[in-house]
Amino acid sequence: MRSLEVKRRLLLAATFGFLLAFASMSYAQELKAILAGQPPDQSPTGRQAAPFFLNLPALESNGSLGEFIPRTDVTLDSADPFWNGKPVQVEKEADGNEVVGGIFNFTRILIPAGVTVRFKGYKYVVLAASQGVKIDGSVDLSGENGTAGAIGEDGPPGGGAGDGGPGGAGGVGDPGMGNGGVGGGGGGSFLRQGVDGSDGAGPSSPGRPGTSCNQDCNLYGGCGSAGGGNGTNGAGGSGPGSAPGGQAFGNPVIPDGTSPGGGGGGSTGGCGWRCTDGTIVDCGGGGGGGSGGAGGTLIIRSQDSIMLGGIIKANGGNGGNGSNGGVMRCPPSFPVWGCNGGGGGGGGAGGLILLESSESITISGSLLAGGGLGGLRGLGPAPHNRHGFEGGAGGGGRIAAFAPQITGITPSNGSAASGRTTVGQPTVFIASVEVLSADVTEDRIQVRLSPSTMSGNLRLELTGPNTHLIRQVTRSGGTYNETFDIPNLAEGEYTKVRAQWTISGRTITGTFDYHIRALGRYRHSQYNIPYEGQCADPNVPAYITNPACNFDPTTLRNQFVSQVNLNGSGNAIDYGFVRREVFCLSQPGAPPDASGRSFRAVASIDGACDIGLSNLTVARRPGHPYLGCGDTVFIHTVGLKTVTDLCPGCPNNQLDNFTFDDRCAGITDLGNFMTIKIF
Repeated sequence: MRSLEVKRRLLLAATFGFLLAFASMSYAQELKAILAGQPPDQSPTGRQAAPFFLNLPALESNGSLGEFIPRTDVTLDSADPFWNGKPVQVEKEADGNEVVGGIFNFTRILIPAGVTVRFKGYKYVVLAASQGVKIDGSVDLSGENGTAGAIGEDGPPGGGAGDGGPGGAGGVGDPGMGNGGVGGGGGGSFLRQGVDGSDGAGPSSPGRPGTSCNQDCNLYGGCGSAGGGNGTNGAGGSGPGSAPGGQAFGNPVIPDGTSPGGGGGGSTGGCGWRCTDGTIVDCGGGGGGGSGGAGGTLIIRSQDSIMLGGIIKANGGNGGNGSNGGVMRCPPSFPVWGCNGGGGGGGGAGGLILLESSESITISGSLLAGGGLGGLRGLGPAPHNRHGFEGGAGGGGRIAAFAPQITGITPSNGSAASGRTTVGQPTVFIASVEVLSADVTEDRIQVRLSPSTMSGNLRLELTGPNTHLIRQVTRSGGTYNETFDIPNLAEGEYTKVRAQWTISGRTITGTFDYHIRALGRYRHSQYNIPYEGQCADPNVPAYITNPACNFDPTTLRNQFVSQVNLNGSGNAIDYGFVRREVFCLSQPGAPPDASGRSFRAVASIDGACDIGLSNLTVARRPGHPYLGCGDTVFIHTVGLKTVTDLCPGCPNNQLDNFTFDDRCAGITDLGNFMTIKIF
């Protein structure tokens, strides 16, 4: 404080001597000479927050903090990074000093209606849940409002969760120069323009400070400063020569390294005046308003569903108002003068709200990430009424959602800020991957990718106990019928179809429950019930048995006997349906020559599983490791069939297909095909 006072007195002395040298000049000459000889002080350097990279965890939360079910309003502060006595994962700048993020690993998140959760000291917050997320209350990561301008003191920084621009108030109008605050510009004095404010902070797109309007102090007060930008543009400050608003930046798809939007610029202080007859009468110009802070970055990630019935907001803070100019009373030779008003501070840009779920996102509440209002102008008292100018509103932020299924959100390009009161509205980006259906029997997997404006790598897989990559291909948004690429399926059991679409470095995943086992490439032979009438002569001795194990001697065609022994059954001319006898051959009284020529007459022929035979049934090896009675198999290029019978002579990689073709010869293999069990 002592050094500042010494500096102030030296400046006062120098200024006083300079004033006496101009005592004989006219007002207009004096003003012109001063402004030409000593230009206004330059804007203090805007505090620019270092860019940070969001060190996000995987979608899975480790659940280290347990459940998050606050019963009353709560503020989670980086100065006390604990929840229920358990430490929060805190992310810092590379130098290890400044906290930039907090990662909260919960099991389940439930914020009841009427409860508001706020954050302090974090530029970004990640709420991760290993189970579901349901928000019926409010989550608020909005930027703070800028400080109003003042004559004679610096205000505290503006900004807030989003680390928007600092919003200091304007400094006192010292004789000779305005002494600017950090964010808002200082009020000027002695025909001097006020000090410009600083840029808004934020590494992305801060609003620029208001200028001195590039005009004589005799004409204008301080110019309004510009709003910050994020998803959409901020508005420029008003007044001659005012700065443009912060611009929209980056890709609409939000990567993990996204920085928050910019804070508004601190505004310019108005000019101050001073009597020139040797009487020292200070009259500081109005201090410029501080900037509004940008909205913060809030990321909610769930391994289950996310349901929002309440409010999530990351709005930009409002710009601070410029202060009114003071009133100067000079000796009788001069009238009363009204000092110029300060400009309004720029509004902060809206922040980022990112929702990501491995299941679904349902929105029935509100997602808010709009910009902040520009600050009001400070008034210049009569008789001159040299008022300041209004600050520009902040640009809209960004809202993004990534999930297999999303409802209740409409994509939007947002809107730019305009003037002081028309704040920017956020862009809304939705990326979803839905596996709508899967059917290997039709060789079709239907996938819907959104939005249609994006293009990226689609990775299609079968997952479960085994994992198989079907293909990787570039796809734009839209609905596609993909194939299983059946001939190249790897053997194994699969329970889901998974589609992963990577756009601008971010991967969205959709799954569909579908249970199959790829058995591999099987031989598919055929068997039938041959009709004796189509078999070749001659007749040979045979036996017909009954349930009492009586052996009735007869003759049957030789080729028929051979085919029944091979296929297990046949249709005899004189006896109807017959089966190869097995049981009675082991009983007492069986003829010694009965083996291989004994057949039991039956009313009908079924498979070994007591299920009827048809062109849609197959027989498998007894004890097959994956197939049992009643199982369904898909034979590529052939179709669906049911296991109804046994084939004792078949290896595991062969299925015997039944056919109604009743010839005794010429029944050939269908071929070798990929075979898949359908659960």
